[in-house]
Parts: sequence; structure tokens; C-alpha cells
Amino acid sequence: MTHKGYLHPNNDRGRAHMQVTQSVSSFQGVASILDVGCGVGGNLIKLREFLPKAKLTGVDINATAIASTKEYFATNNDKNVVLKSMDLTKLKDFNDDEFDVVFTDAVLMFIAPSDIDNVIQDFIRIARQGIVLHEYHQNSLKTDYFDGGRWVYDYVQLFEKHHPNAKVEIRKSVVNAGSWSTYGNLIKINL
Repeated sequence: MTHKGYLHPNNDRGRAHMQVTQSVSSFQGVASILDVGCGVGGNLIKLREFLPKAKLTGVDINATAIASTKEYFATNNDKNVVLKSMDLTKLKDFNDDEFDVVFTDAVLMFIAPSDIDNVIQDFIRIARQGIVLHEYHQNSLKTDYFDGGRWVYDYVQLFEKHHPNAKVEIRKSVVNAGSWSTYGNLIKINL
């Protein structure tokens, strides 16, 4: 797969990568980052521009996407990237505070309500400084909401529940298509 068009700044995905990577790199002294659901590595590639010395780790359930991302970074002789094919239930394999920042981009919307609390707890456990989520979010949801095959969560409530001292900032996503125009948000959590 070519990454060139996927990263173009004039399409929704390219703009989303910029929004996510700018938020991730805004934490002070970031040296290690985990991209959960990294796919073909679009955010990791962009992050390398912002943080040339950071250790980047990407995990995704799709082994083909991981292989493509490994090929990209090998071609660019970047040895400070770790890529693994794994699902979210394996986050327990990571150590406490292993990463400065943990982030997702359109991943948690596919996690069922029965699993979301455990995933959020794992993110809090393995992140030292913060978490960035580019996800469907709706304030003051009474129940979890399912929209066209994707879950919408209230991340303010979730983080208040699991880390009451966390500071949660929410900005509208730059993606303005379909349900993203209604629910798409960038959520930055300072731990």
C-alpha cells in the first residue's frame, strides 16, 4: 500500500492525522507513544515528523496492515518503531506507565460497551502523561449509543469514573463527513 495519498493534507484522513499528531505531540517531553489500532501507520508516519527521536509503538489486529507499516519504516531506515499484530485484550501485556502517551484514531467506536471500561482502565494504567482519542463522543449520554455499526461513548463520564483527577479537553474533529460531523471529536486527557 502506498501511504502518499492517505496522508495528503487536503483530504479528511490527512487533516485528521494532523489534528491527532499535533495533539499527541503537544505533551511535554514525549519520548514514547503507543498507537492502538495503528492500521497502516498514517498517524505514526506523521508523528515521526513531529517527534523524530520518540519511540513509536503501533498495535493493530490486522496483520496485513502491520506488515505494510513495517515495510514503510524499514524502507525509511527507522529502527525506533515497534509494530505488533494484537488485539485490545492484550494491552495487559504492557507495563504500567510504559508510554508517555497512548492514542487511538477511530478504534474505540468498534469496542462493545461490555469491554470499553477495561480498555479505558488499561489506557490509564499504561499511559504516563496522557491519552488522545479521535473517536465518536457525545456529552451526557444516558446509555451507550450505537450508530451505524459504531459505538458512541461519553468519554468525560468514562474518565471521571476511572480517573477522577484527569483533565479532559474536547475539540470537534476536523473530519466533517457522515456521522463524524455529528459525533467526531478529539479528546485529550491529561493524567
